[in-house]
Amino acid sequence: MAVAMLTNDNKPNHFAFFTPSKNYHLRADTTKEAESWVEKLKVALDCASQKALSSSFIRLNVLDSVAETDTNNRNSYVVLTNSKIEFYKNERSKTPLKVISIEDLIDVVELDAISKTKQFCMQLITPEKRIKFCAPSEDELIRWLAAIKAIIDASPSTATIAYDLIEEE
Repeated sequence: MAVAMLTNDNKPNHFAFFTPSKNYHLRADTTKEAESWVEKLKVALDCASQKALSSSFIRLNVLDSVAETDTNNRNSYVVLTNSKIEFYKNERSKTPLKVISIEDLIDVVELDAISKTKQFCMQLITPEKRIKFCAPSEDELIRWLAAIKAIIDASPSTATIAYDLIEEE
């Protein structure tokens, strides 16, 4: 993807956003405004490409983290890639608060409703910890569960390898 100012005397203040499937031609009221838009779009593209360097995004959304005590609940912006799950304070944060490698995930399971407001919940299971999250809707929960399970199934974890070794003996 790319963004650029376009020079055309018939179309002043013209800029374009190019994607693999479509090109968007836009025009601002002033040259300064067009240049500002181009700069902001370039920054956004740069941020997106930095986050995508490790692997492609599979799921992005806000999930409620659920602690054992309700006082510690908070929203997290969660990014799921082929190799890890990253937890951010919000979608503008550049540094993740926590990163879980897919290799460290043993399983993800659906949980019963925790409360009236937290009905669509799941639990990530790692060797060290179990982390509970709630999605905003049942559809979103199903999408998260399916995406995480597909990645876990496609990537042999250390727990799976250890289990396979024990089973062979």
